[in-house]
Amino acid sequence: MKIGYKILMMVFLFPLVLFAAEESQENAPQVMPEVKSQEIAPQVTPEVKPPQNAPQVTPEALAVASTEQWLKVIDADNYDKGWMFASEYLKNAVPKDSFKQSLQGVRSPLGSMKKRVLAASQYTTSLPGSPDGEYVVMKYKTEFANKANAVETLISKKEDGQWKVAGYFIK
Repeated sequence: MKIGYKILMMVFLFPLVLFAAEESQENAPQVMPEVKSQEIAPQVTPEVKPPQNAPQVTPEALAVASTEQWLKVIDADNYDKGWMFASEYLKNAVPKDSFKQSLQGVRSPLGSMKKRVLAASQYTTSLPGSPDGEYVVMKYKTEFANKANAVETLISKKEDGQWKVAGYFIK
């Protein structure tokens, strides 16, 4: 009787299970067929042009921004780091210890920097006594704690796509 009972259960329950399964598939959320990338039409991106009156980034602006970051390092008396971020041209001309001693000797008596204003910047491809290249010469009117009217002249040289300080003078 046990085997007959199992067969009877299969005969009557199997159609019920199939019916329930079909019903649940009809009510299940429909899955969209997978779309292959070749079937998608390519998107056309409109060309975006800068406004006609948009400011142009000049070599002077890039050199000034880089130089002012370098000056912050020097203002913090971090001459080792200033030498590290200087141009290869400057590093080859002045050894690190000489650079550090020279800046300490010049900057220390002046005291802390109080105010600095860019007075002029000029792009050029040649400087006397220097190899041809891209340079920007900058003059800053600077006020130090112990010297009210100083003029800092910096030369920035473009090396490997970056503007780096290649010369620094104070009057």
